[in-house]
Amino acid sequence: MPSATTYSHQFQNLRRAYELVRYTPARDYSYLAINRAVRTFHEKHIIQIISQLSTAGARIYRDPTTDLLKVNEEFTTSLSLARCREVREAGHRWIVQFDTSLNPDITIAARMAPGNTSILDYYLFPSMDVSRTGVDSHGTTALSSTSTAPPTSHPF
Repeated sequence: MPSATTYSHQFQNLRRAYELVRYTPARDYSYLAINRAVRTFHEKHIIQIISQLSTAGARIYRDPTTDLLKVNEEFTTSLSLARCREVREAGHRWIVQFDTSLNPDITIAARMAPGNTSILDYYLFPSMDVSRTGVDSHGTTALSSTSTAPPTSHPF
């Protein structure tokens, strides 16, 4: 069997090779496309946040490697997009990933609306409160909503 590197070089990835031969694997790989779209959305949203803060008079430095934002040379912040996941009979669930390796002063958690194409709302998590929000050892916490209609979103 060829190595993963061979598949990557020839077909971009194993999933693409499966598509070309019309093979449907037992595992659902749809999350890969969703993750790719969320990464693109993250980039666009970081740019939007920088623009809005700059328009308000803030000076922003963006670390090109980590996307950590330094605001007015006073504090750091990072953006965490929390995908909306529909939970049977329980409404919606969002899992916020905290990048504890960056240790931002504030994490902006943006909950995505159902469909994951827009921002529903924001939560701000100061680093001193992250340990008190139910964050597990992997740097995640869950936010849930049993409402059938999400709350209205307001601009950042």
